[in-house]
Amino acid sequence: MAKKVHNITILLLLVGFCIPKKLIAQYEKTGWESYEYVQESNPWLYSDNAAGLHSITIDNLSYAEAYFNKKNGKLRNYFQSDNSFQSGADVKSLYRLNSKTVFYGNVNYSHFEGKNMGGATFIDPYVSPFNIVEYADSTQGKKALDIYHLTGAFSTELARGFNVGTKLDYKTSNYAKFKDLRHENREMDLILTLGAAYRISPFWEAGINYTYRRRIEEIRFQSYGNTDQQFNSLIDFGVFYGHQVRFSKSDGYTEANTFKPLFEEFQGASLQLNFTLSPNILFFNELTLKWRDGYYGKRGTSSVVYTEHTSKINE
Repeated sequence: MAKKVHNITILLLLVGFCIPKKLIAQYEKTGWESYEYVQESNPWLYSDNAAGLHSITIDNLSYAEAYFNKKNGKLRNYFQSDNSFQSGADVKSLYRLNSKTVFYGNVNYSHFEGKNMGGATFIDPYVSPFNIVEYADSTQGKKALDIYHLTGAFSTELARGFNVGTKLDYKTSNYAKFKDLRHENREMDLILTLGAAYRISPFWEAGINYTYRRRIEEIRFQSYGNTDQQFNSLIDFGVFYGHQVRFSKSDGYTEANTFKPLFEEFQGASLQLNFTLSPNILFFNELTLKWRDGYYGKRGTSSVVYTEHTSKINE
């Protein structure tokens, strides 16, 4: 019996290796995962350079999904929840208007709710230049996050082998904690890219694009419970290094009932190189350099700027 199973296994493996590659590709291109197949097989679709949309080989393709996931467990990061759920909807579309022009669109909405949450008060601590951290277990509570995301892009051919494109990516978010020390966040994230791509030869293509990004996350702290209770937060500049501040109704990082903005502005450029080594092998590489400038607080004669930050980002 064991020998028979062994022989059947070998036979199935041989049959799998002998299936023509075109047959596998045709199978993968059909069905509900066809959009994913097209996206994964074209690195230009992951680039910031919208001029690369010209490389798609289909006339039009759309994808829509509604999703829900539930998470439970104690193995989590300090700002995550051990009991949460997320739901949302996502719609994507690629549309070729004619032989020269291609459009792309994406609309996404997601809703998140989590219990027993503390830690980071900014929406994404991996993006923020510093963090305001609640580290007391007694202040953990429910949080909710709503994200609205809209992306539009197009590419058109101006001359033989020369394409230009632009992409606009706009996202707004609302984030809130429902237990003292409460916080309410409002985020606007806008990214604009302008790019070009030129086919130097049948095997070599190069692209370049400029990126501008403007992100503002406003945060307001509030307390509705015992007014005698004191709330301390850590101003974390990295690896939990910083200084402690106390919630105040008149001044400070966590001043009550006042929206304080975290403002950030990015400017950058990217270079793309695409080498087609064979019909089945290509080498794509993208190098990005960005300059970042921002501050937390309000600039003015009667307001305070608490932090200022600049950086250079290589990707």
